Amino acid sequence: MPVDPFTALGVAGNIIQFLDFSCKLISKGKEIYTSGEGASAVSLEIEVIHEDLCNVANALGPQHTISAQDIHLQQLAKACQDVAQDLLNTVRSLKVDPQAQHRKWKSFRQALKSVWKQSRIEDLEARLDSFRKQLTLHLVLSIGDGHAQIHAQIHNFQIENTRMDLDQTQKLDELKEDVKSLQLAIEPLRNQVSTSAVDVDLQELLVKVQHVAIQGATVTKHHRILSSLCYSYMTTRNSNIAEAYRETFDWIFDVDSDIGFVDWLHRGRGIFWVAGKPGSGKSTLMKYLFQHPKALDGLRKWAGEMELVVANFFFWSIGTLMQKSQEGLLRSLILAILKQCPEIISKTCPYLWNSDEYGETGEVWTLSELKQTISRIVQHEDRKRRFVFFIDGLDEYEGHHADIVAVLNTLVKSESIKICVSSRSWQVFEDAYGANAANKLYLEDLTREDIKLYVRSELEEPSQGALLSLGGDDFDDLAEEIVDRAKGVFLWVYFAMRSLQEGLTAGDDVDGLRVRLSEIPDDLENYFRVILNSVEAVYKEKMALTFQLILQVSEPLTLMSLSFIEQRRADYALDQPVKIMDKYEIFDRHRKMRTRINGRYKNMLYITPDPSAIDFFGFRVDFFHRTVHDFMRLNDVQRYLGDRLPRGFDAHLATCEMLLVTFKRMPIEEKDLRSPGSFQDMLGEFMYHARQMELKTSQSPIELLDELEYTVTCISQTHDVERIVWERKGTTRSVNERCRTFFEFAVRSCLQLYVQTKVGRQPYFARAYSRPLLHLVLRRLFDVSSNRIESFHVQGMAEYLLDNGADPDQLFMSSTVFGEFLHKLINKDSEGVIHLAQSGEIFRQQFSLFVLLLEHGADPNARFTQAHNQLADFFPSYEQGLNSTRTTTVWGHLAVGICQPHCLVHRGTDLMKILRVIIQYGGNPNKSFNDEEIVDMPAGRIRKSRRSTIWSSFLYSLATHSDHYSSTERRMLADAAKHFILAGASVETTVEVNGIHLSPGDVVQKAFPKSLHIPLLDLISKRRKHFVARHWESSVVPRTQSAITLVLGWRPNWQYWSGLFYRREINIIDEVERPATDFRRGRSWWQSLSFAAYRVAYLMSCVDEPSQGDVEDQVRREILSNRQERYQDLEGNAV
Repeated sequence: MPVDPFTALGVAGNIIQFLDFSCKLISKGKEIYTSGEGASAVSLEIEVIHEDLCNVANALGPQHTISAQDIHLQQLAKACQDVAQDLLNTVRSLKVDPQAQHRKWKSFRQALKSVWKQSRIEDLEARLDSFRKQLTLHLVLSIGDGHAQIHAQIHNFQIENTRMDLDQTQKLDELKEDVKSLQLAIEPLRNQVSTSAVDVDLQELLVKVQHVAIQGATVTKHHRILSSLCYSYMTTRNSNIAEAYRETFDWIFDVDSDIGFVDWLHRGRGIFWVAGKPGSGKSTLMKYLFQHPKALDGLRKWAGEMELVVANFFFWSIGTLMQKSQEGLLRSLILAILKQCPEIISKTCPYLWNSDEYGETGEVWTLSELKQTISRIVQHEDRKRRFVFFIDGLDEYEGHHADIVAVLNTLVKSESIKICVSSRSWQVFEDAYGANAANKLYLEDLTREDIKLYVRSELEEPSQGALLSLGGDDFDDLAEEIVDRAKGVFLWVYFAMRSLQEGLTAGDDVDGLRVRLSEIPDDLENYFRVILNSVEAVYKEKMALTFQLILQVSEPLTLMSLSFIEQRRADYALDQPVKIMDKYEIFDRHRKMRTRINGRYKNMLYITPDPSAIDFFGFRVDFFHRTVHDFMRLNDVQRYLGDRLPRGFDAHLATCEMLLVTFKRMPIEEKDLRSPGSFQDMLGEFMYHARQMELKTSQSPIELLDELEYTVTCISQTHDVERIVWERKGTTRSVNERCRTFFEFAVRSCLQLYVQTKVGRQPYFARAYSRPLLHLVLRRLFDVSSNRIESFHVQGMAEYLLDNGADPDQLFMSSTVFGEFLHKLINKDSEGVIHLAQSGEIFRQQFSLFVLLLEHGADPNARFTQAHNQLADFFPSYEQGLNSTRTTTVWGHLAVGICQPHCLVHRGTDLMKILRVIIQYGGNPNKSFNDEEIVDMPAGRIRKSRRSTIWSSFLYSLATHSDHYSSTERRMLADAAKHFILAGASVETTVEVNGIHLSPGDVVQKAFPKSLHIPLLDLISKRRKHFVARHWESSVVPRTQSAITLVLGWRPNWQYWSGLFYRREINIIDEVERPATDFRRGRSWWQSLSFAAYRVAYLMSCVDEPSQGDVEDQVRREILSNRQERYQDLEGNAV
């Protein structure tokens, strides 16, 4: 991938620096070093020259691939590097020369003459002079050409800055001025290009180039990191929340009231909880508090001399996945903090700051990375800044509500953070926040006067003349009746006032208004039923269809997409040509749809502008309030809507048709095909509904899918884009994981029936692909950016691929397909903490796939190679770092991770399930966990050996943290140790902890109480008596497999049978290896091998569980009927 123009400018600066340094270094009689006061140095140390020359040479080291326009920069850098290396070799020879080691020269040229001939020095001068000319003829032109690229880059940044509200306007303006200054400095040199005599002031040019390159690189990294935190519809919920009515909620700042909010603002700590009924105005209050000057003034008093940083987040249960998840919460908070404090980005996001790969994709943040980032922010800035977060709608969080409570409680452990939250008065939040009376309020108990104020104002607005018929007492009585019936629910008041305003406009007197009010039910659900029934009959079919589509989609529908439903008929999506809609038609469709929605559906739908979208997608449509959405999902309401839909209506099919027409008519640019955005979001939505059709009807919408592929092909050919991005933002981190064709995208979307139709009767078609299709499917369950990922039912597609030749042990990226899957399943962060999937349904599917892969022969001991910059985490400015490559056994991270304190508290059962299955299917605890580590350093590549086994790493972690476990954790870890030992873990190994060598027995005594460690010591003693520890993989498995194959002519599924032995606690070493060794004494190798084979087969015949397949069953019967006597004879001979 071509790098950005600022990186190319940095390459140019490195070349200028080398030329300036080298020319001065070898010039006749020129002394290159001066003191701080400007006096010339008397002499020059070779050591100093060597150090500086190394720095200059390293800067010319291997560069990233740059664009074709800048290829001459790369060539010039390589030529300069060759000269630098030549000089370095000479300097090294001077350093080691016994006669020159302590000698000083007045100039480097004098030193150079001691080892070089005059002709060679002159040749070097000529080469440097040639480089100077190339610098003018090529480098200067390149910088000049680069200005077009640089200005284009800044322009793109400005557009993105406005669209995503990144607060980088000032920095971009300053960068633009710096670029103009550089351009003015270069302009005179252009006139010298056609002449042979060139005279360039390298030092002056170097200063300007380096300044622009550094500033540009900094702005680029800031923009890249900030934009990577953004997600679709990030600010939609906030903008949709109604502003507080004038003068309402002012009571919360009353210092004389019993409400403790003001005191919490000035001096309080921890969490302040705003509780309330549905529709009581919690979100409106939270928006009011976040932006109110009095709240900010109170918080500044709390912050004192420290900088105050305020951020907010509004959970939304009917929005996108990001709008109702931990990932969305943390992304929003981190983005808000970094926008206000951009100077801390390099310290708090070191991996992204130094990662060029992230610069290419910039799309994926895992939950563990987000948690580590917010932790770094707090740790680095707790003495400089105070943080306040306003978080609305905890009850709308999708997941276990106890999890979000735990996350917030972790944040407020820092004295520099406090949080104001709101939610419904559910028991989980009462238990968490209800005990502190000073830090909570129940909103419906405090808004009576606000509701009265709102009612009076709304009654007065429609017609002053109409109010003349109302006496003062009648007016007050009516207002009191409304307030009493509202019971603190602002939403009910809003709908009631709409009805009363219509009556006032029609001239109703007080009696007429009371009749209207009496017809409004007291609770919202019954009121929504009244509204639903009041829709005119002619519109009810359209209403039912529109409401069902809004309920089906994962994100609010665009007004434009909804307009296509108005023209729905048979095959209307297939017949629609691929034709971009012009601006006039866009405006006209939006105008007509706004009129229809506002006139037909009695204010149950709400149209809101989307500030992050273009005109075509400029408006979104959703239900007016979450309570309306919840109401529409009630069973009786669904039946009501279903009775009014056309016969045979399928909401998933209708959604696919609507989206297909949208694809055909939407304006699109080249960048929309090359980077994730609205186009990819719609593709993902289309494939989701196609998958749901397959699951529910056992039929695939093949015609629509073929038409979609044709449409996308037409669009890509129009823009001359050979390979488009199919996945939505946040789906993949590596380019290697992206789909390259529509067929791969269909596989990733689990469209099994469509794939079966396309491949026909080709057996083992999955083997024909060099890139594993299986990985595309497995990756689906780790797609944090997609809604309802559990609804894809990935296992069916995975099983289909496995049955058609997919190999779970196929090498891919840093491991095998299974290794990559297991690595993501365990999801261990850099601090050793394991993060399993939050959703129970998603984890269940992940675990089922995990077992399925092992059943199909996946190697549980898969290895994973990981690159790491060892210095970047600690010194963000050190961009080169010490790049190391480390290879580990994937499941070793699980074995070590469960030993982390508190790791087993919440998900211990799930973690132990994974561990047991790995061991059951042949996980080898004696397998090397950390292999040699390859470290790239300036001096060369170094191999560091650190060969520890999974078992020894487990023991070391267990001993290290033995004082920090709860009783529940100790029981689980003791069970894990038991499974390790039963699987053949070496009882002879030792680990060094604090300088003391501990055996496995020592570790279990140290970590577990007597009731737990005595059984383990007995098990260890038994293992020690029966065998000398040896690697399971290197001796037992090959020998027993070979024995059965040679003697019985049968090759069983060894992983299956070893799993049965494991569950029955039959140790293959005790039962086969030692008896066969004893039997061999005095006998031939073939007799010993036959004994082992029949012994294993006999054990297979003894297990209670059913055998696997007809072949195994036949062998079992044969062994039992014909060969058992022979085994017993052999066994008798052994005795």
